[in-house]
Amino acid sequence: MGMKNYLSVLLALLLPINSYGQQQNVSEFVSEFTGMQFDKAYQKLNQELQDQIPKNELPLIWKMLTDQNGELTTYGFNCKESSSEFQLFFYTFYFENQTLDLQITLSLENEKIAGFFFVPVHICGGQKKYSLPNYYDENIFQESTLEIESDSILLNASITLPFEYSDFICILIHGSGPQDRDATIGLNKPFKDLAIGLAMSGIASVRYDKRTYTYQDNIENITIEKEVIDDVSAIIKYIKSATDLRDRDIYLIGHSLGGMLAPKVALQNPVVKGIIYLAANFSPLEKFC
Repeated sequence: MGMKNYLSVLLALLLPINSYGQQQNVSEFVSEFTGMQFDKAYQKLNQELQDQIPKNELPLIWKMLTDQNGELTTYGFNCKESSSEFQLFFYTFYFENQTLDLQITLSLENEKIAGFFFVPVHICGGQKKYSLPNYYDENIFQESTLEIESDSILLNASITLPFEYSDFICILIHGSGPQDRDATIGLNKPFKDLAIGLAMSGIASVRYDKRTYTYQDNIENITIEKEVIDDVSAIIKYIKSATDLRDRDIYLIGHSLGGMLAPKVALQNPVVKGIIYLAANFSPLEKFC
């Protein structure tokens, strides 16, 4: 056998072994995380992720997860997807109150875990495009894009307006992390779905791309005060200055972190008529520590 053929055979043998080892690392992490062996699980995170998540936060993450979704009944491997630098592994978790996927990002450079998130159940190799909800009707409303000035930046936003005049307009406020105006996660666009649903009920809404989504090069200098309080206040100011919007009652719809901070936005903007909370914390965060 020539050297070239020998190397080809050797590479073919090594690739499945390497792939098995990668999945084994991820499988062990899932087992250790769910088995509350947090010290062992933490060692499988790469240095960048360890710099972001202190070791003592893994138990808190697990507690908050089970507090929100109920006890874990079982879990199983769903599927994996690959890119040139990472592999994404999806494990389906069946909690008492909800079913979610744990998405694990594995770095191919060092076979360490570069990220993990809980997301809606993922479809690998299936539908790859968002679908409008079945209650969508283009004859009921129109949607247009906006640029809203906040401090020295521009927020990219969308406004959804029913054709019939409404006395109400809602501002959709995201949870934590860089997110676009639709709060896109996988194939899902919950804020877009919500805006359409509101419009179908005759209620206008504004949603926007977060600073940390649009201006990621400057993410280290973006504070919660700027990203939530200042930006939502700028949208409120825009609404009150627009001749076709100024007479509408403003309501805030805050998801998670957005719900937690919505009262502070309202305190600084007395024109706000009310707040709707979506999966916001029901007690001070320090009670979980």
